[in-house]
This record gives sequence, C-alpha cells and structure tokens, in this order.
Amino acid sequence: PVNISRSTAIAACYVALKHLFPDVPANAGVLDPVDIIIPDESLLSASAPKPVGGYTETILRIIDVVFTAIGKLDPSRALANAYGTINALSLAGHRDDGSRWVMFSFFGGGHGGHADGDGLSHGNAPISMATIPPLEILEAAYPVAFRRWGLRPDSGGAGQHRGGLGAVYEIEVLANGADGFFFGERGRHAPQPVGDGKPAAMNRFSYRAD
Repeated sequence: PVNISRSTAIAACYVALKHLFPDVPANAGVLDPVDIIIPDESLLSASAPKPVGGYTETILRIIDVVFTAIGKLDPSRALANAYGTINALSLAGHRDDGSRWVMFSFFGGGHGGHADGDGLSHGNAPISMATIPPLEILEAAYPVAFRRWGLRPDSGGAGQHRGGLGAVYEIEVLANGADGFFFGERGRHAPQPVGDGKPAAMNRFSYRAD
C-alpha cells in the first residue's frame, strides 16, 4: 500500500510550503493560519488498523501537487516537479567468510526549474536533509563496485529555465550472489513542468544476472 496517515500528509504540505517560501520561519505561529483539508477514509488519512507503506512516494507526490498549485496562483514562485521518487536500493548477500551484508541506500535525481533559474542537478529528495553517501564509503563497506556514477545527459526538462540533470548509476555486485530490491517511481509518468516547459526524463531501472 501507499497509504499515509493524516499527520504525514499535513507534514508533506508544510515541507512543500517551506520550499516555496524559504524566508518564512518554520514555527507553529506561521503554520497556524494554513488550513489543510483531508477527506476521511482516503489515501492521505489512513488510520489503524489500516496499513501504511511506501509513504515516501505519496509524500513526494503531495509536494508536486502543492508546487503546481502555488505556481498557478503565483508564477513568480513556480517550481517544476523534482524527480519525485526516493530511489531506494537494497542489496543483500553473504561474504566469502559466510557473514551477511546488507546495503541500503537512496539515490538522487534532478530538481525542477524555477522562475529564477535552472533546477538543481543530482540532488536528494525534497523530504530529506541527508546527503547522498559517497560511493567510496559504500564500496568500502560492502562487496560492490560502482562502475558508473555521473550526471544523466539531457534528462532535465527543457524550458527557459531547465530542470536539473538526473544521475546514472551502474553497480556491480562482487560477492557470489545477492538479492536486490528497488523501490521507486516515475517510470511511467514523467516529472511535470510549469508554464511552457517540457517534462523531464523518466526513471529507468535494469539489472543483469550472470
């Protein structure tokens, strides 16, 4: 499921507003005048015993919706969609000595262009303050080798101010066998522009087993 709780949906709206109005301080007094209406028994208001899961994707889509709505009301604050998915990759297996290893990491992408300039290339998701881990750290900790880690050419949406570039990752597992799990979106529906801009490239994921 991709249900989220009401409190999580409200937090997503606050995060989006902070991106759009960065100079406004984040405190209860500032947020109090903001009314957020969420229907009961909806995707955005799951309550016990209903399960929740994959919440990052739903949060990121809420942020996209808020960006788009504010951009239509005030073009000077228009902000195109970011890459809009958490891109979570998990690899797991056994080392030669029999010990277990699990690598879990998020991978970034391009952010949308805005009224004042181009979007950020290869940034982390708008819901995170974390940085993308250096490949050297991952290679030192796990039996993997990054054969490619770079910007993805022409992946940002075209426009007067283009979207930031996404990234290309190619990872080789050096251990004898491993299980992989990928959680992400934007493989069918591209991040959307604002105004007369063009959509960004879609997400692609592939693997090869020898």
